[in-house]
Amino acid sequence: RVFRVDLVGDGEILLEPEKLLMVLKAAKKHGVMVNASSNGVLLSKDVAETLVEWELHDLNISLDAATDKTFKQIRGANLGKVLDNISVLNKIKKEKNSQFPRLQFSMVGMKQNIHELPELVKLADEYSAQSVMVQAMGEFSPVDQESVYLRDRELGRKFLNEASEEGIRKGIAVNE
Repeated sequence: RVFRVDLVGDGEILLEPEKLLMVLKAAKKHGVMVNASSNGVLLSKDVAETLVEWELHDLNISLDAATDKTFKQIRGANLGKVLDNISVLNKIKKEKNSQFPRLQFSMVGMKQNIHELPELVKLADEYSAQSVMVQAMGEFSPVDQESVYLRDRELGRKFLNEASEEGIRKGIAVNE
């Protein structure tokens, strides 16, 4: 029996929301938990309503930054817009008295963003995310020499420790 489906990996699940809705409906019919990952750019009000109504269990938002400048450099998008989308999702959850989807923020650890990890924990608290995850990054063009895991674990550990301390203060789990 299938208990859980994880919609993660290469690509953006919100590009085709009608297919996501099909998965959510089938999963609910069969009592299967669905978790997903998104960059949050396409998290419109309509999509947010669907995620709440059909009880997506967990939604990981891949932020990779806590400032608009770094977010633009890495993601090529506007962080404020993504945070506005998350606010709309949270508003809908509150209106519907739903805890789902539970939110997690994530960051791929790079030299250009790892210093923002403690601030990402603060954003997680502000936007009702339950946890922050930092992920190791493999290297490929155009991010050669950027992996904190491969190139500077001491730097990564420094900011992971700071983020963990902030997480304890805010009640946000910080995972690696």
